[in-house]
Amino acid sequence: MTTATVSPATSTETEVRDPWLPMIVIARGQMLMPFNVAAIPVSMSGMVESFNMPPTTVGTAVVLQPPRKEENNDSVFQSGGERPA
Repeated sequence: MTTATVSPATSTETEVRDPWLPMIVIARGQMLMPFNVAAIPVSMSGMVESFNMPPTTVGTAVVLQPPRKEENNDSVFQSGGERPA
C-alpha cells in the first residue's frame, strides 16, 4: 500500500486580503465628526434667537426634519444665488 504525500511547495494556498475601502470611509467620517459637533451649537443658536424657541425644540425639529425631495440639485441657485463659472 502506498501513501501519497503532498509537499508544501506544490500546495497552492492564497492569502485572503480584506479591502481597505470600508475602513477608509469610516476613518474619514470620524474625522468629520468634530466639525459637525462644533458647528451644531453655532447653527442652533441662530435658529433659537430667530424663532425665539428653546434649544431642545430646535434640536428636535432639526433631527425630525424629513429630507426635501428636489427634482434637480440646483436648489441653491433657485433662491437667487449666482451659479459659479
